Amino acid sequence: MQCYTYQIGKIESIEGVEDITIINASVKSGHRWLAPTWGLLMAYKRKEITEEEYTQKFQELMRYRYRRYRNLFEAMAKREHVAFGCYCKAGEFCHRHLLIGMFERICNNYDIPFHYNGELDE
Repeated sequence: MQCYTYQIGKIESIEGVEDITIINASVKSGHRWLAPTWGLLMAYKRKEITEEEYTQKFQELMRYRYRRYRNLFEAMAKREHVAFGCYCKAGEFCHRHLLIGMFERICNNYDIPFHYNGELDE
């Protein structure tokens, strides 16, 4: 699995990678099984919780979803090229980077080669 991250609206297209699966992982318009809840996102944006608290709560949420939707996670991990995107700016704390760590662990559990190739730009 070759993974990338990107900011939705920042890039027009992704060139140079064939057969890349573009995943909108935003709670606003994307695959909600990969997104934080609105409540969690808003608590972080209003500074009611820290990055560490957000990370812990998001990871708990994703563990629950993994147990419930394991087939979706496993199918995603088997794709060759995947780009996870949301609306957060590049370089800022964001759940799309937490997803990278999660998929790295899933791939390791299934002996699937994994590499994070970084943030895609314009």
